[in-house]
Amino acid sequence: MKSPIRRPARNQSSRRSPFLQRKPSTAASRPFISNPALQRSPQPAATTPTPTQTAAVPAPSTPSPHPSAWPHLKTTAQTLFAKNKLPAATEAYQKAIHFAIINMPPPPGITWRPPATTDIQIDFNLSSADAQTRQTEVEKHPGDYWKWIFFGAGALADTPLYTEAITYHELVHVVQYIAYWRQYQSAGKTGQSWVDFMRPYNETLYAKGPEEMEAHSTSLPFLERGGLSQKETTALYRGMLVSLVNTYAYTGKSRPAYRKTLKGYTAQVLAYFDKTGQKEAFSKALWWALIDSSSDPAVTKKVVTELKRIAAVAYNLPEFKPFCQSFLREQGLMK
Repeated sequence: MKSPIRRPARNQSSRRSPFLQRKPSTAASRPFISNPALQRSPQPAATTPTPTQTAAVPAPSTPSPHPSAWPHLKTTAQTLFAKNKLPAATEAYQKAIHFAIINMPPPPGITWRPPATTDIQIDFNLSSADAQTRQTEVEKHPGDYWKWIFFGAGALADTPLYTEAITYHELVHVVQYIAYWRQYQSAGKTGQSWVDFMRPYNETLYAKGPEEMEAHSTSLPFLERGGLSQKETTALYRGMLVSLVNTYAYTGKSRPAYRKTLKGYTAQVLAYFDKTGQKEAFSKALWWALIDSSSDPAVTKKVVTELKRIAAVAYNLPEFKPFCQSFLREQGLMK
């Protein structure tokens, strides 16, 4: 029987579109990827990072006065990229992304400056993510957060709402970096470099778990708004649920300060599941996230137990159940 789950390889992530496999990203960036299995080299945390506040729910953006322009802008950009006409594709991507995000509301904690078209930075070598906020750029351009964000080819998928969602995600990372930069500045001239200061925040499970989940949790209002394609919906599901699994792993090991935050995220996810009409897709995405991210049976057991009503939907599908059981057996959770 062919598995309905495309099982990802352990410790690997690669893709060019939001829906394919992905290559590893670096510790010094915060990317938006549908499976944020960031391959960061673990670094010793000299201090425990202070949890940032859960990102506020994004308000609906102001509708574009010319919504019919989107298909042409998107298709032109994607066609030029496919033909490897990169200078023209860069300009077309800038125009399409700008169109999608110019009326979006910013997350709290940021002094908002709507971007000019030329502020949209494109990096077609960014195959590991749809978009990425880069730590190294903060020190180079501390006063201009648009210089921290780079968009890849996957930033344009099917709808402008998806592009807005991934941009909001990256702006949450901007808010996080602003907080870290202020802490770094307030520490005075200790001789510590920005790279060294950021090591605790780049610790693998912190970056893959609670920090990434803060950004991914903002996908929920975009999902509730409706209008995303099924592929885009699946991408947002997977990214959020992988981050949630990693947050379970991080909290369960050594950071009790995050238990309250984890409880809040779990409640948000369950509340979304209870009202969505895509329960089967959401449940399958949870199992995908577990298979992709959880190598710890204790974490798997906790996630399946606390999200039982989500996990049960796909588990009880006759064509899907054997693969769930196979994974649980591999983890020693089922005979």
